[in-house]
Amino acid sequence: MPGPIRLEDDSVSANFLLSADGYKKLFTVKPPQRRYKWRKDQVSQFWQDIQNAREKSQSWYFLGTLILEPQQGNQQVSVVDGQQRLATLSMLLACLRDACQKYKRQKLLY
Repeated sequence: MPGPIRLEDDSVSANFLLSADGYKKLFTVKPPQRRYKWRKDQVSQFWQDIQNAREKSQSWYFLGTLILEPQQGNQQVSVVDGQQRLATLSMLLACLRDACQKYKRQKLLY
């Protein structure tokens, strides 16, 4: 009979993941993981939840749990759970970046 499974709490904050030290990590998704499946209604709900937190002036927003597994000398991190949220958040941030750049260009023209 196998022994008990040991769960370790090596929690890392989103602030760290987005910091200079966290930014050095390469996030990967192992091949057996499922493809991106979120549809428009799920993305809209996710965005609405983030907007609601902002409108309530919340100082935090619980994005959900990401389970990460260190790979290759701790420079790569495999996303075990949370890839749909992480991918969606990445796309939303890219859209915000593009909108800000467009606004900045328009402002410079006038």
